[in-house]
Amino acid sequence: MLLLPSAVSGRIEAQNAKLEPRFQRLATMLEAMVADSTRPNNSLQARTSLILMRTIRAQYDSRSDEVEEGWRELAEVVDKSDSLVAYSTEHLFDLVRELGEYVDSPAFDILYDKLANAMRQRRSDGEAGIAYVNRATQKVKQKKFYEAIQWFGRAEELLTKEEYSEELVTTLTGVSYAFERVGLPWAARNKALAAAERTLATFVEEGQIIPEAMIALNRLVWIELRLGRIPHILDAMTLARSITSHLNLSEDLQQVYAKELQMQEWILGIHLLHLPLETLPVIIRLPGTLQRLGLDYARMALLFALGHEQTLRKEGYIPADEDEENVQTFFEQWQDQPAANDISPLPVLVNGKTSELKSTILGLELVVETPNNITSFGIVEGR
Repeated sequence: MLLLPSAVSGRIEAQNAKLEPRFQRLATMLEAMVADSTRPNNSLQARTSLILMRTIRAQYDSRSDEVEEGWRELAEVVDKSDSLVAYSTEHLFDLVRELGEYVDSPAFDILYDKLANAMRQRRSDGEAGIAYVNRATQKVKQKKFYEAIQWFGRAEELLTKEEYSEELVTTLTGVSYAFERVGLPWAARNKALAAAERTLATFVEEGQIIPEAMIALNRLVWIELRLGRIPHILDAMTLARSITSHLNLSEDLQQVYAKELQMQEWILGIHLLHLPLETLPVIIRLPGTLQRLGLDYARMALLFALGHEQTLRKEGYIPADEDEENVQTFFEQWQDQPAANDISPLPVLVNGKTSELKSTILGLELVVETPNNITSFGIVEGR
């Protein structure tokens, strides 16, 4: 098992590795153990090793049909292990879990699911749930987002007990990201909101802010930025910054978080630069709010949109001798950054009596007009 990748990578000369004769000798011994029906645990373990050897070799030789057959045979092994308490399902699961970083196929997914279910029977729902989260994360890395959503969904059902609260937050945050990647921002928001609620519930119950709170709330900020509702963006950003300030972050994490905050603020600035002219009289007091919240870049974008270029020059954001054309070009380039393609083209101020909420599902754009109150928003978002 170890010689094969070493030989393929060139760390060991193929002739020194002697792969074929060693494989044949080991296979002969394992086959004899498989045939010994008087020792069922040893027999099944030997069969497992034999299948793994053949499957890994087929994987390196790009014999995909044999690889798929190997995963199917291992799934049969897992079925047979139900009646053999001494069989080391855990060892096989650990190996398959690691292989999942590199393997993606229907037969492998069936094997993984069977092993996770075996872990559920032998250990707990939580162990199986964590296994599902692991596979979902692998699917995200493989950009199989719809499949990731399915695996996260299985995990969510098994991680409802209080002792798995952190794992549940990780699951909700992960599925929120997957929903966003497939173009379902409202579903992504609901999951991000649920993740944030779970972290804050821990704070209310135990007086402790868990590190996952920062991740969950930042996920909520990104979703709100994509949806473009200005009050909701500001609420999410304020809450995220407040909670994160109470975490004992390392210096490196503080720098990473500062860069993320800056990026979020620049995207908020894109929204403010896209505000229609007819809405500008409604937000003449918003620059003061942004200043109190410490969102200086967003305030700068809004002041320019409101026509207060001289204020920006007076406060030093724009050099006094800077050409007006260059200033105009700067803000136009800011408005047209690539991130503008990933957010709502028209920000929502949530002013007046109603607002329109939009979502695109399977190419169909759904538009819902709702009264501007918390109850109505909750009903529409939940649909």
